[in-house]
Amino acid sequence: MVISDLLPDVISENSTTAFKKIIREGPNPHGKENYEVSWLKEICAFANSQSGTIYVGVEDQTHKTLAMDHVGVDKTVLLVQRMAKEHITPDLKITYEPIEVPSTKPPRYVLAIHVEKSLDVPVMLKYGGFSSIFVRNFGSISIATPDEVRDIVYDSERIHYDAMMTNEIFNEADFQYLFNSYRQMHHEELTRNRLISIGFMDKNGYLSKGALLFKDSCHDSKTLLVCTTFPGYDKGELVLSNVEKFQGNLLQELHFAVNYVQSHSVTGIKKLDIGAKEVFSYPYRAVSEAVANAIWHRNYFINGSQIEVNLYLDRLEIISPGSCVGGKKFKDETDLKSLPPLRRNDIICSILNFFNYMDMHGTGFDKIEKEYEPYQSIFRPRATANSQYFALTLANLCNVGGIAEEKEIHHLQPIGKLKGQNDLAILSFCYSSPKTIGEIAKHLSLQPSSYFRKQVIQRLVDEGYLAVYHGERPKKYLTVKDKVYID
Repeated sequence: MVISDLLPDVISENSTTAFKKIIREGPNPHGKENYEVSWLKEICAFANSQSGTIYVGVEDQTHKTLAMDHVGVDKTVLLVQRMAKEHITPDLKITYEPIEVPSTKPPRYVLAIHVEKSLDVPVMLKYGGFSSIFVRNFGSISIATPDEVRDIVYDSERIHYDAMMTNEIFNEADFQYLFNSYRQMHHEELTRNRLISIGFMDKNGYLSKGALLFKDSCHDSKTLLVCTTFPGYDKGELVLSNVEKFQGNLLQELHFAVNYVQSHSVTGIKKLDIGAKEVFSYPYRAVSEAVANAIWHRNYFINGSQIEVNLYLDRLEIISPGSCVGGKKFKDETDLKSLPPLRRNDIICSILNFFNYMDMHGTGFDKIEKEYEPYQSIFRPRATANSQYFALTLANLCNVGGIAEEKEIHHLQPIGKLKGQNDLAILSFCYSSPKTIGEIAKHLSLQPSSYFRKQVIQRLVDEGYLAVYHGERPKKYLTVKDKVYID
């Protein structure tokens, strides 16, 4: 029997799985190191890189199960506990799971040793008077390089770049874009106390590093954004259609990225039984949520990196430097709701939450998925994470293959009672992308009068049905998806 017969999901050694025929200690006549050093390295590497499991009683070459009896299981557990306590620092969370092999009498077992990623990194192996830090990449173990040690520390969940304090004193004049945008959206002032409450600054006015990234004069290389349009389906093309860079405060960076996608993608017209409707390459809300995700997810400790917004013929890719918080790795995951809502930069998250770009109770993935619900499964958003970056991919709904077909004709309904006769038509018109007052009035064959602006549009904003999108002039308005549903 091979291990995959016993555990179908365990096929081969990889970043989170290792096989050991036996675990023992003492001199190894066929090697320079004692037997225990090899498996202690495995434990140390899993704790530094990500959680992992060592299956003891499995031949690493053939994957055959060489199960042990309960006495062997007990001895192995005691040996691992003793050696880990003696040679690995800090203490780790290690659990043990005996897995019974079918049709064995007396019962025999494969022992699964589960090692959790440590919150207190780096984890070091102390042996022979030396201390070493090990990492695991795919199926191999190596001593961590200085850059890898740095990344281990920076990726730890105990250190947040944006929460580190500086010697700079708060001056409201340095944050006019932030304060003006807040005032326009909420019709009230952003107070000093509210900024203190999220850690933007302390009670003495000293700013956090996260706060500095929102200054009007911010030109920190850590905020570099590169937007590129490719003429084909990959980066292999020799000629790029367009490349634009931005380096500045994070709120403006978000607006720049969203505007770039809107201005470099197309709009299609889909005929309906009665009339027609606009279909956009990328739903506005999905793009803004994806860009916001990239900004708060970014590992700002990593120098020489950038957020990438890449437009291809069939898709949009938004790539953010830094592994997924918690070390989880995945490729082309389409069930975005299943991804853990873990955040790396709480202060940056809080500021973006002020402007409804993200929900402090989640990642915004549910909102992105909701935008693509009306379309076939091939258009589902996808996420990929590895040790270097996190990426979201959105399908082009107006690609060269034609406009994406909706599964059925949907009708918008409000949650609550609308007051105006044109309210539902306005919310439907502003559902897929933000519109100016002039565009809304033209759609309704009305004049953009002061009455229309104040008694209709502003009323819908005050009632929570419309959100103001800042970053363009004139202002645009977008339907708040949580206030409506598709019937």
